[in-house]
Order: sequence, then C-alpha cells, then structure tokens
Amino acid sequence: MTAHATKIDLSAPPRHQASLWGDAWHRLLRNRMAVVGGGIVILLLLVALLANFIAPYPNKQDYSAVFQAPGGKYLLGTDNLGRDQLSRLIHGARVAVMVGIFTQIVILAIGLPIGSMAALMGGKVDNLLMRLTDIVYAFPDLLLIILLSTVLRDNPLRDVWGGLLIIFFAIGVANWVGIARLTRGQLLSLKERDFVEAARALGANNPHIIWKHLLPNALGPIIVSVTFGIPFAIFTESTLSFLGLGMVPPNPSWGSMIQDGYQAIFAYPYLVLFPALAIAITLLSFTFLGDGLRDALDPRMK
Repeated sequence: MTAHATKIDLSAPPRHQASLWGDAWHRLLRNRMAVVGGGIVILLLLVALLANFIAPYPNKQDYSAVFQAPGGKYLLGTDNLGRDQLSRLIHGARVAVMVGIFTQIVILAIGLPIGSMAALMGGKVDNLLMRLTDIVYAFPDLLLIILLSTVLRDNPLRDVWGGLLIIFFAIGVANWVGIARLTRGQLLSLKERDFVEAARALGANNPHIIWKHLLPNALGPIIVSVTFGIPFAIFTESTLSFLGLGMVPPNPSWGSMIQDGYQAIFAYPYLVLFPALAIAITLLSFTFLGDGLRDALDPRMK
C-alpha cells in the first residue's frame, strides 16, 4: 500500500488573516442598501462643501419670478420672494451636514468622559454619574432642546453661523445620555479583560487605559450610535427651524423652507415638497448606512 505525500506549494504567497476593520469593510460593501445610503451621504457632503460655488446667492430675490413653477431658469421654482429654491436647498444641505456632524462632536465630548469615568471608577462615582444621566434621560429631548434654544435666543451666540452654534449646544446637551450609557456598558465588559490587567500591572493610569486600550475596542458600537444620531440631529434642527427657533432668517434651512411654503401649500405644493423630500432622503440614507455599519461591525454577523 503506497502512501501519498501531500504536496505543499512553497511558491504560493501566504494568506493573511483579515483584520476586524478590513473584514467589516468587505461586509459593508456587500450590503447594497448601505452602499446606496453611503453614496447619497457622500454626495450630500460634496454638495455641502461646494455650496458657495454651486449656488453663491441663495437669498437673491427676483421679483419678476415670484412663485414661479419648477422648470426653465429656476429648476425647482421660486418662493414668495422670488428666491431660487434649488439654491436654498443646496445651502440647506450644508446646514444639515454641519448640524449632523457638530452635534455629534458635542455629544461625544460630554458622553464619552462621563461613561468612561463611570465604568472605570465605579462605586459612588458610577452611582452619581448614572443618576445624573437618569435625570437628563427622564426629560423629554425635544422639550429640553426647545427650552435651551429659547433661553439662548437673546445670547450673542445667536449671530454666530446664523444661530447654528446654539443649535449644536442645545441638541448636544439634550442627547449625550445614549453615548454615555453605551460607553459605560462597553467599558464595563472590557475592563476586566487580560489586556487591561496587563496594562495596570505595567503601571498605566486610568486615562491611559481608557484612551489606549478600552475606547479603541469599543469604537464599533460608538460609531454606529453616532451614525444613527446624525439623522436625529438633522430632523431636530428642521423641527426647530419650522417652529422659528432654528436658523435665523434669511439663512436657508430645510425646516424654515417648509415653514415658508406651508401657507401656500395647496397653491404651490412644490415649496413644501422639495425640502421635505430632501429631509426624507437624507434621513433614510443615514439610516441605511447605520444599519449596514451595525451589521458590518458585529462579528456575530459574519
């Protein structure tokens, strides 16, 4: 009986183990809805960055073309002051992107330190911070945002970026609770791992352990939470602008555009339709992207 030797091809290149992020990227690309959502998000970012070049005069009034229907010189029509709706939609996209990104920066700046300290220090500090979190969580988000926006309305910050700085602060202060709880939960599950104990044995202090060991391993859920938080911030800003508490006129915002066209909705429905579609498409795109990131960053979905 002859034994057959297994042939080994030494010339073949070694197979590399896929990294967590590389594997997640490939899974994300296989999710068609996430890819479509990501493509629209990238397009929205480009429009926001190039808004001043694409539509340099969003508030220019043409009184000879008041309430002009879509088509011709004005592709999406004009409003009651003869302003080009397309130009205002483009600048509204810039407002939406800025609100979505900067509010998440505020939320992370508040939520990450609170969640990290609660998880790592434990005991009375954890109890105190979590009770503070519960108090903020019990307050209705939209009501708190409206109250903060109203209180700060007469502040000099109202003139910064057309009132956007107040919106960043109001939305961020009202919505840091979710990130704080998520960070605390993730870090509690990680702080007893062997690599954390090894870092402690080598003399690492708490801030070093948090920033170098714990947070990098908790980035996946945090990234997903931030992605889902962006459409909420955009929708909240649109709501505030619709109520007259958001962008300071005549700065364009999708919410204020809907408010401007609301009075003439039956005669000129396009004044409400186009900004409403812009909000809906943007929210859906970020939601699809968030769903894809959640699935891609979850190793159990492999």
